[in-house]
Amino acid sequence: MDFVYFMYDRNSRKKDVTKYLKMCNILIFAVLLIVMVLAAGGNASASPPDEEWNRTYEMSGITSVNSFQKTADAGYILTLSPRGKYNARGNSQYYFFDHINVLKIGPNGSEQWNRTLDGTFSDNRAISVLETSDGGYLIAGSIGDCDNRNCTDDVWLIKMSTQGQEQWNLTLGGTGDEEMAFVRQTADGGYFLIGNTDSHANSSDIWFVKVDSNGNMQWNNTLGGIGQDKAHIVKQVPGGYIIAGQTDSYGAGSSDFWLVKTDTKGEEQWNNTYGGYSSDIAYSLQQTLDSGYIIAGRTKSFATSHGDFLLVKTDSNGTEQWYRTFGGVGAEFNPSVRLSPDSGYILGGKTFSFDDYWLIKTDKDGNVQWDRTFEGSGLDSFQQTHDGGYMINGDLYDPYKTWLVKKTL
Repeated sequence: MDFVYFMYDRNSRKKDVTKYLKMCNILIFAVLLIVMVLAAGGNASASPPDEEWNRTYEMSGITSVNSFQKTADAGYILTLSPRGKYNARGNSQYYFFDHINVLKIGPNGSEQWNRTLDGTFSDNRAISVLETSDGGYLIAGSIGDCDNRNCTDDVWLIKMSTQGQEQWNLTLGGTGDEEMAFVRQTADGGYFLIGNTDSHANSSDIWFVKVDSNGNMQWNNTLGGIGQDKAHIVKQVPGGYIIAGQTDSYGAGSSDFWLVKTDTKGEEQWNNTYGGYSSDIAYSLQQTLDSGYIIAGRTKSFATSHGDFLLVKTDSNGTEQWYRTFGGVGAEFNPSVRLSPDSGYILGGKTFSFDDYWLIKTDKDGNVQWDRTFEGSGLDSFQQTHDGGYMINGDLYDPYKTWLVKKTL
């Protein structure tokens, strides 16, 4: 029988063992590093945001933040409407708004400039603001000629330079009331506006308007039926526009979510309603990665109490795929939805269940991953920031201030 002998040199064996241990350590470190990276990536969107900073801005009276948007310099532009005198309008009590404030702030919330826009009538308010392709800003709002019991409102457009100097302003409207809801710039340098009008019928219809870069009307269309129909937001999508709002001309209840698709000229292509037996109103809309839509609003049809948040997901043709409700023992208001980096959604709104501002993170199917409330009864709305975080805004009343809170994931 032959034997095979393995001869070991002591120094060589020591080197081999040392090399083996080093390789094991490297392998263990690599595995731990991969696990840590995967865990961090998996939790980035599934963890509640932390506060980065919050700031207040002195105002002359009770002031409402109407709209705020990100700007190209990583800052923000806000429009605000200070309350004027308290008066009657029709059969209800009503606050007039004397003027519009436009506030530009930097990435860390520092004030860069503040401008006041005075209208020619007794009621002047901003609704929407955007940064334009020339680095300036367009403010869309309403201007009203009011006596003690009646107002006739028109749409008010104001174009401003980069530093907030007024370049032009004009009004659009008919014989009745026109109110603005949303404005965005088009590829040709003009603007599309969505709002509501009763100049063309005895009831409210959606009013869709396209103007050129100087505010000259190019076309306008009305959308609606015999009841009260209103738009709250519009998005430009391939081949036209998608509008979300409310209707009681169609649908099942006293008011339903209404989604309307139009061509590039504002002509209706299809519309769908979503809701139940009671009042359901859509306020926010985003196109999703699968070319469908996510709609956020407020529901009484499916609410457990005084009104809950309602999130509806549709396909590209507006066919409902799922819906989810979110609420507590109180009423929930002013919902808004954004897409999150992991294909899920961030829903934010005012909650009287907790008397705070409420952010809810869901996955792509609407299942809650986390939620957090932010203390402050004056917080009203939120916006995504350049770094993937969130800005929440609102008002403080003693003393009167506008309040911004920056949250970072």
